Amino acid sequence: MITIQLNIRHLCLWLGVSLLFAPSAFASWEIALAAERTTQSQVTQQKANVQPRTTTKKSATKKRITKKAAKQKASAKKTTKANAELLSKLELQRQDFLTAEKLIQANQFDEFQQLVPSLRTYPLYPYLLYAAIKQRIDTLPYADVDRFFAQYADLPLVKSLRYRWLLALAKQERWQDYLVYYQLSKSSKLQCHFLQAQLEDGDKEEALEQIQDMWLVGYSQPKECDDAFDYWFSTGGPNHAQIRERLQMALQNKQHGLAKYLASLTTAQDRQYVKLWRRVAHQPQLVKQVGLFNKSNPMVGDMLVNGVQRLARRDGMQAFQAWRILKYHYPFNREQRQQIIRTIGMSLAIQGHPDGLLWLVKVDKDYVDANVEEWRVRSAITHSRWQQAFYWVAQLPLDKQKKSIWQYWKAKSLLGMQQKIKANKIFQQLSKGNDYYAYLASQQLGRKFTLKTDNFKDKDNFQKNFAQLAGIQRAKELFTLKRYRAARREWQAIVSELPEQQRWAAADLAYQWGWYERAIFSLFKAYDIDDLEIEFPIVHKKLVVKKAKRLKLNPAWVYAMMRQESAFMLDAHSHAGAMGLMQLMPPTARTVSRKHKIPLKSRYELLKPAKNITLGTRYLRDMLDQFDGDLIYATAAYNAGPARITRWLEKSQNLPADVWIDTLPWYETRKYIKNIIVFAKIYGQHLGIDVDISSTFNNKK
Repeated sequence: MITIQLNIRHLCLWLGVSLLFAPSAFASWEIALAAERTTQSQVTQQKANVQPRTTTKKSATKKRITKKAAKQKASAKKTTKANAELLSKLELQRQDFLTAEKLIQANQFDEFQQLVPSLRTYPLYPYLLYAAIKQRIDTLPYADVDRFFAQYADLPLVKSLRYRWLLALAKQERWQDYLVYYQLSKSSKLQCHFLQAQLEDGDKEEALEQIQDMWLVGYSQPKECDDAFDYWFSTGGPNHAQIRERLQMALQNKQHGLAKYLASLTTAQDRQYVKLWRRVAHQPQLVKQVGLFNKSNPMVGDMLVNGVQRLARRDGMQAFQAWRILKYHYPFNREQRQQIIRTIGMSLAIQGHPDGLLWLVKVDKDYVDANVEEWRVRSAITHSRWQQAFYWVAQLPLDKQKKSIWQYWKAKSLLGMQQKIKANKIFQQLSKGNDYYAYLASQQLGRKFTLKTDNFKDKDNFQKNFAQLAGIQRAKELFTLKRYRAARREWQAIVSELPEQQRWAAADLAYQWGWYERAIFSLFKAYDIDDLEIEFPIVHKKLVVKKAKRLKLNPAWVYAMMRQESAFMLDAHSHAGAMGLMQLMPPTARTVSRKHKIPLKSRYELLKPAKNITLGTRYLRDMLDQFDGDLIYATAAYNAGPARITRWLEKSQNLPADVWIDTLPWYETRKYIKNIIVFAKIYGQHLGIDVDISSTFNNKK
């Protein structure tokens, strides 16, 4: 058992305090807390209403001015002392909080209770209550849970507590209570427990309708759904058509294990069908062997469509050849035919084939989506078919036509059609912006790309009140404790509801705290605001400049990569596994480490800025060397991988830079390069250094 010694101050604070979880004590303890908060709020408001006195007389003597200055100096010292005392108290509470957490984890609730009085005013006090309830949740502390839900209804923690509470109730089969506490949830576990609760409560008819919806999906549901599904099966469902429908969805989703199970519930023919589907999934060229497929099976059409789609991802021309055979041997319906035509058209267009546009034109309007619309234009510009590009830009929805990307390609099409005056008129309008296409338009006009920034002056009053919000205080304290995920939840819960101007002020506050990623993301949806200082901070300057200089890299480019990769998120960790400020994959980091003899003890070192920047800049230099000093190709390789870019260059190297970027097969990489180009220009402006990207573009024309 963990035993933690408490000092005399803690013992004194304990005197006269009731046990935390005694029902009668809990209420009085919370009432006292509420009164304490009300008093603090009143004091804060009174302080906010006090305005500094000013001297309006122009004939004030020098002696009076000196006396006033002395008073102001004394007042400043007093304020500084008060702030220091407040900070000291906060630091003590922070240590007590960490101690209290350990006590809760060790089930030492008596000792924990002794710390409660010193922590009632601490911003993260609710987190202790949550931790205490979570630790004891299997004992079903109804009163504590109810009070927490009532008092902290707006806390992000409430969602987590409700989830755990509902699982605890389900575990002990408290189904009537479950119905009381349940709220609409995206969790399949909670939904299925809710259905079970309905069945137990006698509401079987309504439950059965929802059970069917839960079952009829193309993936496996969690084991918590088994009891509800078993009940449905016992009443006669599902029927053969429903099983086949789910079977098709499972196969489309590559859920072959689920498909095999579902086929076992139907016919031998269906079981053979599933086996053949799996073969085609692994060897899509089998679709050319028409003798393998039974025309009488209505599900074969979907199998063949899926096979052609898989084949098209590898090679659009092979898919086209397969279609020439299949369309005469199987009675595809209209939707299936259009799916295949669209798939072949998209594949050929993306792979840069001259016939891509011809196929996309064949797609019926009912089956045209955003990708088809855009790749009609991309295919035309790939092959410099400017009249066709102009036409297909005009066929885009009006709101899409207004976007800078399509305005740019409209202007380029006009240039290609020898209509320079009309083209320049569009370029002039585009050049007024701050994005990638504003940069390109400036290049077309032979002008310097000038970045515009906004400066929000009237923010102090809002920030003062905003910083006092309980949720923001919790966010700041969590950030101080390096609990970044929880801090982000608290911050976002408040900032997401703010109008643009207040969001800007909040972003500036986060920037002042050094919480750069929240500053950046807080402005992300403020579309009409460009505060380049907040959105593009200079972080770890000494280290970045040193590494960049040693490796002959432009520091602005390095900063642009960091800003794009992680937005300076201190715990940046992608779903794919990339880590740190420059988002290095551990295998890549290990390769760079071995190649350049840079020590790397574990992948978690990648979360350390110095190690990540050292390895990241070294890898960036490697990419630049591999692609002969070409910034655009090296940037693309950093994102998509050097092998992919090398293969793509075999068929696209002669394209102009703007066309090459906008016709890359990977949406993420297209967006990535555009951002890096603009970000590098912004950081070049911040650092007072030139970032010559225009030469890279000119060399590719």
